[in-house]
Amino acid sequence: MTLRLELGRRFLALTLVGYILAVGAAVLAVHFASQPILRGMQHKALVDHARSNARDVELRLAQTARTLESIARSPEILAIATGEANPPGRLGTLLSSFEIEAGVRRIAVFDREGAMRAAQNLGPPTPQLFFPVEVTVEATAAISGTAGDLSYVYRPGGPAGHARFLITAPIRRQGTVKGALVFEKDVDLSEIIDRQTSIGSQRLATRFQAQMAHLWQPEDAATTMTPIPRTDFFLVLEPDQATLRAIGREIVSKVMIAVGLVLIVPFGLMCAAGYHAIVAPHKALAASREELRRNQAELHELAQIARRSNHAILVTDIEGCIIWANPAFAEVTGYSVEQVIGKRPGDMLQGPDTDPEERARISAAIRNREPVHSEILNYRENGEPYWIALAISPLLDDAGDVYRFVAISSDITASRAQRDAILTAKREIEFQALHDPLTGLPNRRRLDVELEALSGTETAARTLIRIDLDHFKYVNDTLGHAAGDFVLIEVSRILTRLTGPGDLAARVGGDEFVILLAPGRSRSDAEALAKLCLREIRHDMVFEGRICRVGASFGIASAADGIVGNTDLLLAADAALYMAKDQGRNTVATYSERMHKEVIEKRVLAAEIEAAIDREEFEPFFQPQFDAQTGALAGVETLVRWRHPTRGIMTPDAFLPVATQLSVVDAIDRIVLNKGLAAVRNLGAVGHTVPKISFNVVASRLEDPELPFHAGIDELEHTIIAFEVLESVLVEEQSNLFKFYIDMLKERGFHLEVDDFGSGHASIIGLMHLAPNTMKIDQRLIFPLTRSASAKQMVGAIIEIGKALDIKITAEGVETAAHAEILAAMGCDTLQGYYFAKPMSERDLAAFLDQEWEWEMAVTAS
Repeated sequence: MTLRLELGRRFLALTLVGYILAVGAAVLAVHFASQPILRGMQHKALVDHARSNARDVELRLAQTARTLESIARSPEILAIATGEANPPGRLGTLLSSFEIEAGVRRIAVFDREGAMRAAQNLGPPTPQLFFPVEVTVEATAAISGTAGDLSYVYRPGGPAGHARFLITAPIRRQGTVKGALVFEKDVDLSEIIDRQTSIGSQRLATRFQAQMAHLWQPEDAATTMTPIPRTDFFLVLEPDQATLRAIGREIVSKVMIAVGLVLIVPFGLMCAAGYHAIVAPHKALAASREELRRNQAELHELAQIARRSNHAILVTDIEGCIIWANPAFAEVTGYSVEQVIGKRPGDMLQGPDTDPEERARISAAIRNREPVHSEILNYRENGEPYWIALAISPLLDDAGDVYRFVAISSDITASRAQRDAILTAKREIEFQALHDPLTGLPNRRRLDVELEALSGTETAARTLIRIDLDHFKYVNDTLGHAAGDFVLIEVSRILTRLTGPGDLAARVGGDEFVILLAPGRSRSDAEALAKLCLREIRHDMVFEGRICRVGASFGIASAADGIVGNTDLLLAADAALYMAKDQGRNTVATYSERMHKEVIEKRVLAAEIEAAIDREEFEPFFQPQFDAQTGALAGVETLVRWRHPTRGIMTPDAFLPVATQLSVVDAIDRIVLNKGLAAVRNLGAVGHTVPKISFNVVASRLEDPELPFHAGIDELEHTIIAFEVLESVLVEEQSNLFKFYIDMLKERGFHLEVDDFGSGHASIIGLMHLAPNTMKIDQRLIFPLTRSASAKQMVGAIIEIGKALDIKITAEGVETAAHAEILAAMGCDTLQGYYFAKPMSERDLAAFLDQEWEWEMAVTAS
């Protein structure tokens, strides 16, 4: 052993000395031959260091530049710069919505004339970083376009390592500069400038300072001047000679490392070859002796482990009789080691409740000389049962033949009991997840599982009943939720009692139930069951002495009819349920061929609507409005029409409900708005001025920040643009954001009109808060004017409300001259209806306006 170690050490020492001498000689040769290269590398290291720091300065300014450009693009800043909004107080409120980093001391807004419109100090009061005249000059340069998109001005000052920057961005609208936004910022660059670093000292310099420094520095100076990207100033790096020497030493050390790495491969191969030829044979001789000693120690150690193991271990001969057992086996079973020697484990430990199939599986594995794992019930010496995890493995001799078996087991009685408890809890959780906690019926998730299983091609046709309780909300609202829960429980009992084997009754919503009939039950079975359930549900239910009366509507769909498949049963039953409700509730409706045709037609119509939006087939029709006193044209209301390629002109009632379900009404409104504005421009080009054009929009459309800046709106100088919203907006709870956009629309000259006033949602308080320019009286109040005194009083009261709130009144649905005369006499401002003109296309409107003078003459004559 000692000889082997000594030989290996000498060989390795000799190889190491040769390696060190070779590396030293190579390094000396490289050092004397590479001085010019080293000096070039020193210079490159300085330049790279300066560029990295210049990039750091640029990145610190980039965040401020992005914030500045983001604020400059906001509509509110544009409104301040153009004078469309009153600056005091608004700038500070606006800036609070932006994340402005630390160091920005002051923000100012200039108009296109170079005059400051607003300014805001940020942070604690400090002396101004730049003189006002410098700020004005930079803002003027940005407005005139000489400074590009962004301009930077640098000035040293403040604490050591700090720099002051003046950053300016133009404020644009549609590509035209409307003003400038200026940031004054104090940037902490102490990690970069005005300090001695590991490579030298650094500072910032303007272009003039950099030029002067270049003129006065010695020719052999190593000073570098690196421009800061996107700015007009430089980062100056002045290294000292000690630093340059340190860089040289660093480069030499890198060369030494590189040479060492190159030479290590051949020396390593030489070392490996010598080791294999000289040292390895000596090691092999000592290894065989060492292995013998180690095997003896390992056997002794394994014996100790087996005796001290907490697991029960026994060894049997090839016949299955025990020849050895450890103390843990005796402790677990209660038998002493002497008692079990020579006996079979199964004869002693297994009893009447031990699984016979598991016993047979273990015996078969032993006969086949195979390993086996099992969990089996055993019995201790005192008759107490316990569960074990058992692993039996065959032992092989040198020839590979099985000559013994070893069995290792552990008591798992407690863990098995815990596992059984977990399984029971899991089953309970799964039951709760698939059942309604109130009624105990299967829930929507369980129904979805059942319906998903019906997607197989060979699944039998099924029938489904959709149930929705009628007047349940009334019970909840008048008798309380406890009564409502009572009704739901009673209904679930009725469904459970009346459904047959294989039927699945589920509660899928608040007062919604579904019955999935068993395979083989038809639509007629479903109709009979639904009528029976309806009769039972309509019986009075008594809760705490009070009577609860509810009804139910039933929708039935069956895949056996061949109209729909199993996967569409729920949708089809929903459609039938809606029909049952439309028929007056408390009835049963079945999904029919006609109903299926209507559903298919709606799907086709939905696809056509999406295609029509892409092709912009929707267009505006215009219904003129006239001054009630003079008869002059007061404006036009824009109404959407669909010029369908095969069905012709379609009115909103034919497609708007489906468009609403598709959530594409906004897209249609944008098309109508674009075409309506274009029509007004076209009419103006041929000499027809439209005083006002109104568009119907939903309330949420008014919260679109792009609406006031829609393309083409600013081009209509002589036409008022009005947006009509339904009267329901008067009673809906509106957000502060909604009110903000309403105020912004009014400030920009847009009018707001309330449509269908008096249709059922009228609110005087809401009318006062909204303050519209016009409210339009619903045409259902106009029709009976000629024959109903109460209608006249109602319309007169609305007109008086309008006058009291300084709101113009427009009457819709004026069908006769009598209507027009009555409304004009009552003080109505504007009239609109078929008596004057029906909705018409742009071309028909132009022709109508050419003949308008004849109508005005008729009014004047009358």
